Amino acid sequence: MKTLTDFKKYLANGGFIEVLSVYGEKPNEKIKGKRKVEKMQTANCKFEGGSWLEFPKASDFEIKGDKAIIYGKDWKTKKRVEVLTYLLIN
Repeated sequence: MKTLTDFKKYLANGGFIEVLSVYGEKPNEKIKGKRKVEKMQTANCKFEGGSWLEFPKASDFEIKGDKAIIYGKDWKTKKRVEVLTYLLIN
């Protein structure tokens, strides 16, 4: 898996992910646990349990080993940061 398109296919085909980190948030029980897509759309997906993921632009996405990383900008510093990091679970 190398691209955002590959990640979308992985999710659409029943792949599980787990949230590893959310920028600016401390780890908590609410975001822990495996997630599986309930409803897939072109621009986003809904996970079982109700949370949503809006897909980023391809330039704001990267696969590093078994992790999917979504980048964004810190609203104060305007620096590029890892906004969401997911573990891909086989």
